[in-house]
Amino acid sequence: MRRILSLILQESGHSVVEAGGVSQALAQLGSDQFDLVISDKKMPDGDGFDVLKYCGENEPSLPVVILTALATVELAVEAMQAGAFDFISKPFVPEVVTAVVTRATERTKLLRENVVLRTEAKRFEFANEILGDSPAIFDLKEKIAKIAPTNATVLITGETGTGKELVARAIHKGSTRANETFLAVNCAAVSEQLLESELFGHEKGAFTGADKARQGLFEAAHRGTLLLDEAGEMSLGLQAKLLRVLTDGQFLRVGATTPRTVDVRVLAATHRDLLARVKVGSFREDLYYRLAVVPIDIPPLCQRTEDIPVLVEYLIGKVCRELKVPERTMSAAALKKLQNIIFREMFANCATSSSERVF
Repeated sequence: MRRILSLILQESGHSVVEAGGVSQALAQLGSDQFDLVISDKKMPDGDGFDVLKYCGENEPSLPVVILTALATVELAVEAMQAGAFDFISKPFVPEVVTAVVTRATERTKLLRENVVLRTEAKRFEFANEILGDSPAIFDLKEKIAKIAPTNATVLITGETGTGKELVARAIHKGSTRANETFLAVNCAAVSEQLLESELFGHEKGAFTGADKARQGLFEAAHRGTLLLDEAGEMSLGLQAKLLRVLTDGQFLRVGATTPRTVDVRVLAATHRDLLARVKVGSFREDLYYRLAVVPIDIPPLCQRTEDIPVLVEYLIGKVCRELKVPERTMSAAALKKLQNIIFREMFANCATSSSERVF
């Protein structure tokens, strides 16, 4: 019966994978992507409803059609309530099978297209929060749109105030993790011991004051995104522990002996030259390449002065909204004068070797 059904579907142009029972079906569902599942109600090692339950818990958009010789009203109601797309009676008619399969696969295609469209909309919606009309900002938005849907680790570099966290949030919002948690921590603002606890959590009694167990940011961001701002300030010891999480997703809470596993997309940001730190031995080379799978550099304003009018307009509008007064604009002459002042100040600061810049 299974072979006949497979031949009918193949003649209709479908690619078919067969499974002889529930366990084999679940194994295949866990390792590949399908557009439709047709499951017999009774199988040697279980029930078609076992397959239906698995799909409902792990891939709810995947349609499941139940095949049965007992096409009763009660069974139909039970199957639909359990989440089945439809059911086919045995002995089946090829035309009926083809019609049901066509409806189901068209539904799957539509759902997946909707997911893609929603993801695309989110990617560009949040990339548009990054202000500027310069070629550099256009390229930055394009890169965000391309990398956001992946799970790649991203190293965001740029001077203080260039918007590294804004870029990180845009990447998160454009990803498949957009509905999950986004968390950020400034690694330079926390001491080494506290940072380890902040990232990985601790067990009760792990250190003085640890009167109860506490989860860290990696656990809190499970299935989401974690931004490690100023990641270049981490100690070498903490870098080794971070490397383990990036390698196999495992870490130890402070004071624990049993590792925990998480699924977190890590984004890192820094205003430091990490490769220079690698050369002097203050930053691990293997960690650098784990973090910089995709590097994104945000150019300072002194390299994209054409963005100044856009930023000025945004800031004036923001202040007007906060003061609840009608929005105003700056005259061309005033804007030109401001642009010249800003340019001179930026040029003076960008020409220095200091890491502290005004813009």
